Parts: sequence; C-alpha cells; structure tokens
Amino acid sequence: MDVRGCWITVNRSCNLRCKWCYAKSSEYDLDNSMDFTLFKKLVDIATDLKVKNFLLIGGEPTIHPDFFQFLRYLKNNNLKHIIVSNGVKFASRNFCLKVQKYGGDVSVDISLKGISSSDYKENTGHDNFCEVIQAIKNLRELEIKHSISYVITAENVASISLFFKRLRDAGITEHVNLAFCNPALNLDGAFENSFVNNTQVELANSFSKEYKKIETENYSLRDSAPLCLQNEDFIQDMLHAGKIATSCHVHTRRGLIFDTKGELLLCNSLVGFNIGKFGIDYNDAQSLEKFWDSPYVVSLYQKLSNLPSSDCLNCDKKQYCAGGCCIQYFNNSFDDLKKIYAKYREV
Repeated sequence: MDVRGCWITVNRSCNLRCKWCYAKSSEYDLDNSMDFTLFKKLVDIATDLKVKNFLLIGGEPTIHPDFFQFLRYLKNNNLKHIIVSNGVKFASRNFCLKVQKYGGDVSVDISLKGISSSDYKENTGHDNFCEVIQAIKNLRELEIKHSISYVITAENVASISLFFKRLRDAGITEHVNLAFCNPALNLDGAFENSFVNNTQVELANSFSKEYKKIETENYSLRDSAPLCLQNEDFIQDMLHAGKIATSCHVHTRRGLIFDTKGELLLCNSLVGFNIGKFGIDYNDAQSLEKFWDSPYVVSLYQKLSNLPSSDCLNCDKKQYCAGGCCIQYFNNSFDDLKKIYAKYREV
C-alpha cells in the first residue's frame, strides 16, 4: 500500500461562509467533529502504513477544541503536518506562539479568500482581510513554516494581477499556490450552484489571458483542466517554467482522506460520499490495507481515474494531466468541455 499523505478532517464547523466551499453540504455542523480518541487511532493506522505526512483540514481545524492536542500527538510521534486554515486565528500572536512550540514539523497553509476587505465580506460573509494579512506576517516573523493558497474563480480570474499587486502593497511576498475552483457535489450528485459557471476549462482559458500580467514569478498553479483544452502557448510557458502541477492523488491512489467519523473519502470534493467506515470496513492498518486493495475500492478508483475520452489515448500531454480532475466529469462530458474550449478559440 503506497500511500504518501493523509488528510484528516477534524471538523466541518467553520468561522467563515465561503461562496466556493467544497463542503457546503455539511452545513458547517458544530457537532460534526472528530474526537481526540478517533484522531489518535487514525494517525496510528496511517503511521503503521508508513505514512509520514499529514494534513489537518476542516471546516476550520484551528477552532476545534482539541486542536492543540492534535498537534501535540503528531509532534510526539515525529510526524510532519500541515494545518490548512483560513488564517483568522493566526492573526493572534499568542495563538501563533502556541503553534510555534510544536517546532519544525508543523506548517501552516493559509487560504486567502479575497484581495480587499470588501472582497472578503462578499466572498466569506466576514471582513477578515486585514486579520489574515496580519496572520501571514505573524507566521513570517515567528519563523513558522507557512504557505499561501488562492482559489481562482470566474469572479476573480480577471483581477489575478491586481491580487498580487495588493499582496505586494501589503508587504506579502511569499510564494502563492494557485488552484482553479474545484467542482463539488450536492448529496443528490449534482454540482453545487456556485460551481455551475466555474468549469475547469473556462477558468483555465480565462487565466491564460491574464497570467502574463502578473508581475512576479513567485507562484505556481494546480491546473485541473485537460491540458489539451487550453491555450498551447500558455501550457508550454507554464511547463517550461515549472509552474504547473496537474494530476492528483486520485490518479495514483497515494492519498488517504478521513472524514470526521473516520469515513474514507475518495476526494475532498466528495463530502458525504464515503466509501468505507471506521469500525465496519476497517479498524486497524491490516484491515484498512485489505479494504484498500479490495475489488470494490480498486474499481472505484479505476472508474474515477479512467481517461475521459479516446482523444486522450494518443495525446502527448496525457503523462501530465491524465484527463484532468475527474470530478468535473460528473456533470460535463469531455465533449461538453471541448465545446466550451471551441468558444474560447473563436474569440
């Protein structure tokens, strides 16, 4: 079982209400949280399977009442871990000092939600822009390892160069990890309304018209659209500069994702669609490995990671993108995306 990383969803509650949240279907339930006993058990299972890298996700993990117990347990087991956060709590220097105690094995990934106070209010329901900028400065000053992420949407793609200018004006020069807004599903299998006008192909081709305006080289892009349905010059530029990443752990089966009750998920965007339950399908490393290699799980991954079109078979970009994010094909066929791409080529 060749698993490189483990995502542990410690809660679904959050102090923001982002438009593009992939976990809207969880309704931010305060009671939908992982208890510390289960957390320890899942970490132990993953480490028995030789996993060394962990990501704490939510919801918003920093508001979990056992947050620092989680960090302590990971540190005591010498495990590297990334806290994926909206950054609000890190605006407090005292909070950062508590995190600092856990040393070099902890890193913080701050997800920025806008480029101004009004932008934050519009996107999240709260004005936290200044707080999150302060959070990044706190992490830098206290030498806590950190990174910055920013989601590209139909609403902000045309202002991506302004985003980097605003960061520079605020004294933020760290590397930024960009990603296109990932599609997410309702429990009925349809896209969340917020994602209908955010197909990966549309976002990729809109971004390809804007990226040369960005006045810094300090960024990279996770591109989840099929590379063949994007501007060729853009793709070659990004590949040559080493600024683009494409396929994900779903294509390689190298990531474990645990939801709050120990359910196993195929993808973070498939909240509510668990493929196995702790205590029923697995309860230790041996039973999880057996379940992981069962025909049921293997077939699910095969279905998700199948190439979306016969066009992909002889494509020279197949090695990079594997057809793009598999979730986009739940509501759009490859031919649908080709039609969208044709509109961009006509412009």
